[in-house]
Amino acid sequence: MAAGVIAHVLGVLLTCIALGAIAFSFATNSWQTVMVNRLDVILEALTSTNAIVQQTIINESAIDPAFTSRTRGLWATCYYFAADNDTIWQYHISTYTFSDGMYTNCIAEDGYQLTREPSTIGYGSAYDTRIQLMRCHFAFYVAALFLIVLAGVISAFGCCCIQVKLLELAGCLNFGGAFFAAGTIAFWHGYQYLEFQQIDIPGFYYYYLSRPTLYSALTDNWSIQLGYSYILGWVGVGLGLIGGILFFAASSHIYAKKLELEKNKLATEDEVKARRNPAYDRFGDDDIKILPVEEPVPEEFESEPEPEDEEPEAEPVPVPVPVPVPVPMYGYPGYGPPPPMYPDSTMMSPYGGFESFPSYPMYGDMGSRL
Repeated sequence: MAAGVIAHVLGVLLTCIALGAIAFSFATNSWQTVMVNRLDVILEALTSTNAIVQQTIINESAIDPAFTSRTRGLWATCYYFAADNDTIWQYHISTYTFSDGMYTNCIAEDGYQLTREPSTIGYGSAYDTRIQLMRCHFAFYVAALFLIVLAGVISAFGCCCIQVKLLELAGCLNFGGAFFAAGTIAFWHGYQYLEFQQIDIPGFYYYYLSRPTLYSALTDNWSIQLGYSYILGWVGVGLGLIGGILFFAASSHIYAKKLELEKNKLATEDEVKARRNPAYDRFGDDDIKILPVEEPVPEEFESEPEPEDEEPEAEPVPVPVPVPVPVPMYGYPGYGPPPPMYPDSTMMSPYGGFESFPSYPMYGDMGSRL
């Protein structure tokens, strides 16, 4: 059970971190960083022998935002200007942020076009596909955030009431959130591909890459890199997947422990029923009497049986000795007590001579008979 609890806690922590990473990626404007060395672009154009190239680069570098360093995100594109680097188009922007010798201004992304702008209708099918991919990008991000928030709430509630079904539900929500977050990155790559390969409109990469004669000075002096918002998106996807795996591992471990406890409980009940005293069956299960069970002794510990004590021989029952019937010494019968005698009777004494004895009333003077 301890391993399941640890996996559950780790899953909750990773889910919270994944939520923070995806939310930060969603809110920041650093999916792509484009660094343009505008001075090197102009110097390279001036060294060209083609006058048209020189004039095009010099003119457009002052009016085209593509010649300016920038970061792109889901909501806006932020441009960076050096304090001594003036361009004509930047004067049409009303707000700036000055930091570390650079002016920064973010222009809201208008590629979603919930209401289609008439000026973009003739941009072609590639641009229409880009609009749909950007909308899916936004929708999938919202779905990913919702599912991971729900997974975090359910998994946190499971800390107070650990249930297998709740952990499995949190794992499924984590997997769903990670899937939608990965989908947002896939849609982002989709419309980036269109911008680099198909959309032939000023301001998009393909417009400059498809005209190397004119814009080789620009393409040679820009660097395009992935920003931290993009990296955080993948971090959130990975942590969401790991959190889901931990939730399923925790639910599996806890479920196995519950099955083991139930199995032991059933085995105990069967053992109790096997050891119950049949004499108490009429009292019901509440009055079960357990007979002691003698545990088997290993053979090596068995000792020779002690000789049983022999029962002592029974003492002989004494035979009653018959009492002899007294033999009459005199003339009266020998049964019963002797009859009373009168004082005037005389009898022969067994020791010799005559003694006076009382006479029997019924026989008269016995002495006279002797």
